[in-house]
Amino acid sequence: MRMEKNMIEYTDVKRTFAVVALFGAFASFAQTRELTVEPGGLGPAAALSQIKAWRAAKDMSPVTVRVRRGVYRLAAPLVFNLPRTDSNITWEGEDGVVFSGGWKLGPWCERDGVLVAKVPAGRWFEQLFVNGRRAERSRYPNEGWLAPSSPTQAYLPSGRCADFLTFTNAEVRAGLKSLSPDELKGAQLRIVHKWATGRYVLGGYDSELGTLTVFGSRWPGWKQWNEKETRCAFENVRFGFDAQGEWFLD
Repeated sequence: MRMEKNMIEYTDVKRTFAVVALFGAFASFAQTRELTVEPGGLGPAAALSQIKAWRAAKDMSPVTVRVRRGVYRLAAPLVFNLPRTDSNITWEGEDGVVFSGGWKLGPWCERDGVLVAKVPAGRWFEQLFVNGRRAERSRYPNEGWLAPSSPTQAYLPSGRCADFLTFTNAEVRAGLKSLSPDELKGAQLRIVHKWATGRYVLGGYDSELGTLTVFGSRWPGWKQWNEKETRCAFENVRFGFDAQGEWFLD
């Protein structure tokens, strides 16, 4: 009888443990949250906002975001500024999921042999895709590089630096002189030096001296600009808009 009693007690404990384990499994399952992102429904930004709202409310439940196939247009970058220790968030995408920061431009009309579209106010872009292919932005020269004369640098109180480049090429000087103040701000100078490259917004141009000013950081010792090794080209300039398939944003 003693052995039988022990067996009964053991059986009861085992059943109790099984019930507790089962209850724990259901409790864990109930805390898992799932979101479904799909075209015409919940978008990626809204899903991310919901996750941040849960975390702000101290809800640290595991989250799985399932993204259905489709193209999702983003009005702003998705900022995943959650703690790195928060590893209980999973995004799963089907084949064919595209998060795109691009937007459609149009309608287009022909004007003097050039296709033209109006860009909404406040919009700015540096890449244009036509029929799925990246189009070339207007560039001068179309091929090769320019060699600026006597590049120099001056340190500014703000901590930044002003870089001065002089051009003796008459076509370059005429082209820079023709730029309006707005076009000057929209143009870029692409610099190639040894194994480093950079892009600079044009800060100003002295047409009498032929000197261009751009602003950047101090040149490191291994990347001093000079006539021998520094090469450059202009992009998004009207005087470089002369080749088939190029585009220019004015």
